Amino acid sequence: MIIRGMLRGQHLVYGRQFFFSIKFFFILFLSNINSALAECILIEPKTEKVFKIYNALLYEDMPTLNELCIEPINVMYSWHFFPKGPKKYPNKLPSNMSYRHAVDLIQKRGMLTVIDIEHWPLRGVPDQVAIRSSKKYFEVLRRLKSEIPNTRIGYYGVVPVTDFYRARQPFVDQRYESWQRDNDRLKGVAETVDAIFPSLYTITPNIDHWIARAKGKLAETRRLAPGKPVYPFIWPNYHPQGGRFPVGKEVEGKYWKAQLEFLRDNADGVVLWGGNKQRFNVKSMWWLETIQFLDSFSKKSGMDDGPELE
Repeated sequence: MIIRGMLRGQHLVYGRQFFFSIKFFFILFLSNINSALAECILIEPKTEKVFKIYNALLYEDMPTLNELCIEPINVMYSWHFFPKGPKKYPNKLPSNMSYRHAVDLIQKRGMLTVIDIEHWPLRGVPDQVAIRSSKKYFEVLRRLKSEIPNTRIGYYGVVPVTDFYRARQPFVDQRYESWQRDNDRLKGVAETVDAIFPSLYTITPNIDHWIARAKGKLAETRRLAPGKPVYPFIWPNYHPQGGRFPVGKEVEGKYWKAQLEFLRDNADGVVLWGGNKQRFNVKSMWWLETIQFLDSFSKKSGMDDGPELE
């Protein structure tokens, strides 16, 4: 999700120069996002369950989605906390000035907020390194919550730890248990966030593999943070990790439909992300499937229990 100089296990490789050139575009984009909440809520007819769809898309020429019951969401990228780039000070917490700016921006936007800081490693490193990282994630959250306690905040891809291969059910081997041990270090974060935002991007064309990973992520999320709403991030493009898929390859319509339907039945909502440097196309199969998916819900005017705001 985060655009920066290197791929850190789950995002695109754009290069350092691109990171700094696009940084200000996103700040401008997110500062001018339509802060109005959706005009309606989605209710699954059979269960009467409210299902949230949040808009974190980055396409050019995006239509207004509020009237489709799709809500805006505030994504705070790492450069909001590290203006010179996260690699400039890889082991440090944000400065007091950065906290102040971040708090002011969160308050101004006044909506459910996702923090996207990813450069403190949580997997594939010695235990002491991962523990120090988990403490940093907790400290950022603690400080934000202390200053804006009535704003709902969570982390993208931190709880549970983003892992494309170990997070699969049914359990294949001991890799799943090793992933759980990684997640146990983040219990304090899981207990403090207001919502969980796991990463469920598409990395293979096999829907069974995606569902196995989704089941593992959701089960682990509820083990760590029982009762808290879960809104996975999904992306209508294949993830280009490892060079298997070219940048911008769209997930097939039927595949996207299956993902939406699985999450409707097993999560509290979804966050739609992606579209950087792409023009929005109303004829894309993923979007046509999304429209049909929206039509399967009953719609109720107004909001039910949106973010508590100061």
